[in-house]
Amino acid sequence: WVIDFANKCHIDVGLNINTPSQKQQVFQTLLGEYQSGNDNPHIKKKLIDLISNSIETGEIPLHQGLEILKHLN
Repeated sequence: WVIDFANKCHIDVGLNINTPSQKQQVFQTLLGEYQSGNDNPHIKKKLIDLISNSIETGEIPLHQGLEILKHLN
């Protein structure tokens, strides 16, 4: 809830994601917020950045990442 509060206040808490499980948890949280109707541009940007980074590092296949990004726009 701290990250959600910080996002609503437009405070960058500098998410420190060290493991794939942490990245997955942040991704699921941001995606859940977005899918539940939270159209905060900061959430959308962080979600896009996280997906883009995951594509670059090979954690998400390119076609899967592009499909997710397509649905965000």
